[in-house]
Amino acid sequence: MDQSLRLAALASAAVPGLDPIAVQQVFLGEEEHFDVAFIQDSQQRRWVIRAPRSEVDAARMDASLAMLGLLVRRVPFAVPAAKGFAPIPGIGRASVHSYIPGEPIDLAALHPGHPLTAELGRVIAMIHNIDRALYDEAGLPAYDAESYRKRHLAEIDRGAATGRVPAGLLARWEEALDDVRLWRFAPTPVHGALHGGNVLVTFPDRADTTKATIRGVIGWESAKIADPADDFAALVASTRAEVVDSVFHAYAQVRVERPDPHLLARARLASELELLGQLMRAVSNRDDVVTEALTARLRRLDDTVHDERLAKRLRIVPATPVSEYAPPPAPREVQGGGQAGGDPLGGEQVGTEQSADKPTAGERAHDDPDDDLATSEITPAQLGFEDDEHSGGAGDPDGADPDEAPGPGGSREPADQPDSHGDATDVIDVIEHDVIEHEGSGETGSEHEGSGDAGSDESHDDERHDHESADDESPEHERAEPQEHGDAEPPGEDGSEGDGSEQDGSKSR
Repeated sequence: MDQSLRLAALASAAVPGLDPIAVQQVFLGEEEHFDVAFIQDSQQRRWVIRAPRSEVDAARMDASLAMLGLLVRRVPFAVPAAKGFAPIPGIGRASVHSYIPGEPIDLAALHPGHPLTAELGRVIAMIHNIDRALYDEAGLPAYDAESYRKRHLAEIDRGAATGRVPAGLLARWEEALDDVRLWRFAPTPVHGALHGGNVLVTFPDRADTTKATIRGVIGWESAKIADPADDFAALVASTRAEVVDSVFHAYAQVRVERPDPHLLARARLASELELLGQLMRAVSNRDDVVTEALTARLRRLDDTVHDERLAKRLRIVPATPVSEYAPPPAPREVQGGGQAGGDPLGGEQVGTEQSADKPTAGERAHDDPDDDLATSEITPAQLGFEDDEHSGGAGDPDGADPDEAPGPGGSREPADQPDSHGDATDVIDVIEHDVIEHEGSGETGSEHEGSGDAGSDESHDDERHDHESADDESPEHERAEPQEHGDAEPPGEDGSEGDGSEQDGSKSR
């Protein structure tokens, strides 16, 4: 039987009253974990069916769906809660959920003042505020800070055994994992693969992107109780530092618990380890072409993070103790939608990365004819730049469903291809270009005016002024003593500074 017809038959068996009249299969590679198809029934409803390819994949899907069934009425955004199941002999069962309208968000197109930027921070906070009892009840994995640190160490050891990871990167990662300051966090319910392809936005007005809102979050197969930094890895791999700061500020305002001061530093580490995860999957799949490409990217990342012009901005381990982040305001109910204001996107597109749970352009539809929120398509041409200039963010290192996303027009870029999702090497060209551009004037500390990177021009000017004043007023032997505050960094700098500048990917600056 044709695979698409098989999936349609499974969908019909899973949901009473679902009479398929059209089916569109998403063609995925052999290394993927699910078969996916979009179904339209005789009532013009749209559905998504996902059929796991192995017992392990089925178990992971069932655990996440058990949690989503409990979560669906507890969050203000849509999640892919199953409407029915159909058995797959020898494997498990396929699941069917209502199609969630929307466009994958392009993290790289976000601006600090755009309403979606703050809304993204609030959505991440709402995920992290989920009662962990829901995750425990669903049987999702749970890790404390120490066990999660050891998992990362084991991953690095496996990577080192391949002989393809530069020694400098191994030392960098081990240094970060050995610094106890970084690994003091409260285990938190996380999404686990929160790249742009799994965050769906709707545009009620094509002409005004400031009216866009986050409609749904999909791709929960990697959900677990672990490090909250995991859900920021794709963000720091895709956006500039000031965008990360804006998202993090909105996040802190809604978060029930105070964000730890090193969250963004660990997010940078997670984004770099994503590249290692891609390499390990390519080696496991014996894909020599992808393995060589990822090996080259790791070498490039090693060269960049050890470039003395960029080292401070790309640092993971803080050079000095970091003050705790200021306590956020008392928890408050999050308002849906964004803030009022102009269009900071300047005509850029907000949604470009295609997800495996989303049909191709031109085939968007409502999951329910009674849904009163229209789904609007925005093409790259309409928003002023080429579609291939931006893609989604870092994928799940464990090979979750977000890596199964088809490309534009239904084509698919394999998850193990080096450009499938953003990672720690994607913004290198942007950083190096900025450094070269500013070297003539001695400006290498920030990518552009108003950047949120460490060592803003204003703060450095103040420090230089203080230093020069001290030189004028102090005896010669006193001037010889270095000022202790000269090398200190602003509170929270190492997390937000480093984590926003190195990545580009989807999530390219």
